[in-house]
Amino acid sequence: MLFIDNDFRMTIAQCSKKCYNLVKSLNLKADMIEVSVEESYVIHVNSGSFETVVILQNIALDTMLVGSVLACDVNQDDLDVTWEKPNNRVIDWIRFVLDLINEKVPYTFEIGDGEYEPEWIHGSLNGFKLRQLLFSDDCDDERARSIIECFTTVPMIYIKRNPYLNGQPIEVEQTSKFLMRNYEFIALGYEFPMDIDLLLITNGIYIEILNHNFSLKNLRVILKSWMNGALPNLQYLCFEMNQRVNQDELMHGIHHQVISQEIVREKIFNYQTDSFTVRARGGFNIRKFNQQQFATVDLNNKRASCYFQLFVWD
Repeated sequence: MLFIDNDFRMTIAQCSKKCYNLVKSLNLKADMIEVSVEESYVIHVNSGSFETVVILQNIALDTMLVGSVLACDVNQDDLDVTWEKPNNRVIDWIRFVLDLINEKVPYTFEIGDGEYEPEWIHGSLNGFKLRQLLFSDDCDDERARSIIECFTTVPMIYIKRNPYLNGQPIEVEQTSKFLMRNYEFIALGYEFPMDIDLLLITNGIYIEILNHNFSLKNLRVILKSWMNGALPNLQYLCFEMNQRVNQDELMHGIHHQVISQEIVREKIFNYQTDSFTVRARGGFNIRKFNQQQFATVDLNNKRASCYFQLFVWD
């Protein structure tokens, strides 16, 4: 590990070749790569205990930039290595840093408030494929809407607040267009209220909801709608109820098979080089009316709440 003073500068020609060769020879990789465009002149590439900050200077709309890369250990205050390279574009910096740590695509791309317009960020990425898009808390609704319109093909998205609310009742048309896009993963935060109609048009493989007003009646609608062909791409749905759910009342009149609590089944979601697992313990199996798919309803009742999960099996 090389420790240098904060005000010390090295050019890429002086130090990066040795560092690059060492990283490549050891095939060093990070646990998770996150890229964020946050403040006016900063791009962060974070991974586990390693942080790289791209500081951009002399901003120009033609995306040609002068900047420097600071690579540092986030567990220590000391700066480790600094590179400088003139006339690099945003995409060149990101690719340089990712290549340095043996990665091609960042796990997360986060856009916050700042002087960069989303259209400019999108254009400067020059077709760079993203896996997951995050909206920083400091994004106002206008900026969030602009991001949504620019990044239309990102397969995984987490958004905390519905930018189409504007302090008014849900703008159903615009919200619907956003939810009907083709997502592999979509997570809707506490400031993104969902109702049953919005859920049933959401086009996602993995859907996570944090704010809703679902009742027992709504749960029955969800199950019956899925059995009749709604949510055709769904593989996993989860949310927490603010009340306990009576299993007998939920499944009354719905043909189902009770699964022993001793049976645990796993569903693995693979997203390029990343994967995660969700598990169903027991539950109730239901089938689509065309008999081509079956799903498991898993209820985890607590003292005054219930965690609802729906697993769709291939």
